[in-house]
Amino acid sequence: MGNQADGRMALFRKMDTVKKPAYVVEQILAGLQNGHLSSGDQLPTEQDIAVLTGVSRPSVREALGVLRYLGVLETRVGDGTYVKDLRNLPLALRASDILLESEEELSMAVEARRAIEMVLLEFAVLRRTPHQTKALAMIMGKMSRCVAEANVDGFLIGDRDFHSAIASATGNALLRELHGSLVALVDDKASWKDLVSLRLADQKELEQAYELHVPLLTAIEQQDMQGARASIAHHFDKLEQLVQSYSAQLSEEA
Repeated sequence: MGNQADGRMALFRKMDTVKKPAYVVEQILAGLQNGHLSSGDQLPTEQDIAVLTGVSRPSVREALGVLRYLGVLETRVGDGTYVKDLRNLPLALRASDILLESEEELSMAVEARRAIEMVLLEFAVLRRTPHQTKALAMIMGKMSRCVAEANVDGFLIGDRDFHSAIASATGNALLRELHGSLVALVDDKASWKDLVSLRLADQKELEQAYELHVPLLTAIEQQDMQGARASIAHHFDKLEQLVQSYSAQLSEEA
């Protein structure tokens, strides 16, 4: 038992550069990948990790909060922090970077998407063709089937296709290209797919995400500008709430 505990303590090394929660997350994830940490293992205390890494305790606490949010760790009141479930490890490896970005950076990414997609939707409402409206309805049908099958990855592909189809319905190649570039930039900076996947793993959340798209399609079909503006605003309000809820959870855990 003593050797095992020593091995877990040896996972952590001092950081010589800027103090970052990412440094602690990186070492814990490495320990999970190489088998030095397994389900049910207890981590050293926050204070011990802070000493071993040279990272402040608040930074350690934030790092542990990220991994709790991702379902990899759990805290048992009065006992300590334990490895919870390695099934979430692949997602944690991809998503941890975005969750360590500041709330301001995440909010700016959502804000940029909101700005361009509001313009796209207005043009789509005015210019969409019957063929384009039918294509949007077909995409919604695929998304509905994904909800019924609890297929989160398929739903997210449908979501991307739906918003790309709206961009195409503007009839403006430059706007379509701008939208594609912005989506790629946001995805490169912050893995939205991974962050949203955490929320949509809950079937109720997946159903609600689908329902957010229904009024968008209705507004385009009926060429309802007022409804379009209200629907897209509500759509992105929900994304901003996702960022805020994550930030609030980390603050409570701190």
